[in-house]
Amino acid sequence: MARKSDRKFAPENRKAKRRGRVAAKETSILLPIRIPRGRQAIWSLVIAAAAIICYWNTKDCGFVRWDDTGYITKNPLVIGDGGLKAIWTDILRDDPVKIYYPLVWTSYWIEYKFFEGDAAGYHLVQMVLHAMASVAVFLAVAALGAPLIAAAATGLLFAVHPINVASAAWLAERKNTLSAVFFWLALFADVHYRRRSLRFSFRSLPKRRVWCWRRSCW
Repeated sequence: MARKSDRKFAPENRKAKRRGRVAAKETSILLPIRIPRGRQAIWSLVIAAAAIICYWNTKDCGFVRWDDTGYITKNPLVIGDGGLKAIWTDILRDDPVKIYYPLVWTSYWIEYKFFEGDAAGYHLVQMVLHAMASVAVFLAVAALGAPLIAAAATGLLFAVHPINVASAAWLAERKNTLSAVFFWLALFADVHYRRRSLRFSFRSLPKRRVWCWRRSCW
């Protein structure tokens, strides 16, 4: 009869233990720090308010003659009668507009229905989009596993950092604000989906990446 110590070091036992360790490692991927939804909502409101307050005076800036008027008040796709069909199929025409920005033109077209030549309305929409992008940054960073204070600081920094002045105050930079909203929301949705289906987590990334990310936050 085999002794207990022999059974312990038997090849099949070692393989079983190895498989057990691998399975445990796969199932023990640490989920990010769970932030209560109430705190997420509060910080989202704080970040959105900071973005709007920071750029509130832009509502009186009017149109920048460099590109704003050409993009909005003098853009035949925005002020014309062709509507969305003309905007999205412009590239197929024989004489299209020089730049093909269908989503940007669509946003201007909708706003033109309400504000026409009043630049303040367009600036208010621009502020709201920048606030949405800032909140999306906060949610995406939190979803990646950052602590609440780090995620909130990142969102606030994005909201008020001077590097975003051109994107938030210049109406012709609508493509930047729209792309920021879609990018950060897409990142948040992707991480959320991976966590639910594949148990993906920021903490499962290599330690060096985690260290670099934390250094970048602080």
